[in-house]
Amino acid sequence: MMLPRLPGNKTAVFTRWLVAYHETFAPLGSQTKISEKKPTLSVVWHEGIAGRSAEEITSAYMTALQYHTERDVKHAVIWADNCTAQNKNWALLTALLTIVNSSESALEEVTLKFFEPGHTFMSADSVHHGVERAVKRCPGGKLFDFDDFVRVISQASNNIEILRLQNKNVLAWKGAHSQHQLKTHPKLAEMVEIQARRGSKDLFYKTSHDEDDHAWLSPEKPETQRSENSILPPWTR
Repeated sequence: MMLPRLPGNKTAVFTRWLVAYHETFAPLGSQTKISEKKPTLSVVWHEGIAGRSAEEITSAYMTALQYHTERDVKHAVIWADNCTAQNKNWALLTALLTIVNSSESALEEVTLKFFEPGHTFMSADSVHHGVERAVKRCPGGKLFDFDDFVRVISQASNNIEILRLQNKNVLAWKGAHSQHQLKTHPKLAEMVEIQARRGSKDLFYKTSHDEDDHAWLSPEKPETQRSENSILPPWTR
């Protein structure tokens, strides 16, 4: 969203705008049962903190997963659309291998599941619609700054937890994969489910939701496999 949002104010057209971002992790289920489920997690930030590159979206994922691991969640399943740049990239997959094997995490397994093309309506869409309604309820539909943006998100649902992405949360995640290692495996675009498991540096995947068993691939570069502690190459800010 572009801020400030000042409908009918011509001055705002010539104002330097701030780009605000909102990555939503919403529980599955009908709206009638949503209050009985875990809260929706809204990871928010603005362009002064980060943008929307693969590394930065990965940092938003890690912030949400860290929230869950602090509550002793052991098995996390995330349904996402098929946006390769944001949800199907090696920076994110390497980060999942890292967090699931971290001694500071309670996670035993993280699974990404991807919607089939043409079937992309998600629980998060309802949250975003609620945000739009909350904006319209503001006097004149106006949002002046980032704090206003955060406030309307908090009003979009009765069960929403807002996580502000901080500079310290934004890491330069890099994909620790070898193209040579991956030549015999399907491309990421063909995978409909990808799973990281504690105790393994391999990724487990399916190319159809009808498959019962996972295939596996070992994506890491040989030099990272020689060291037990080097699940992820060092990153820099």
